[in-house]
Amino acid sequence: MAPQRDLKLKPNQLTWLVAIIVVGVILGIAVGVLWGLGAAAVTLAASEATERISRSRRNSP
Repeated sequence: MAPQRDLKLKPNQLTWLVAIIVVGVILGIAVGVLWGLGAAAVTLAASEATERISRSRRNSP
């Protein structure tokens, strides 16, 4: 097994690493919110369509 090396980052590298992680987390949350809103819209549309079909069957002679 190879000997372990210490991971020593320069302050500039550490700043970039933190910035990339923060941007990734923010983008992940934003994508999750948009995905959730899209799923809610699809569910609502399906529910409305089902309700309209059910209502039209009840009202038809």
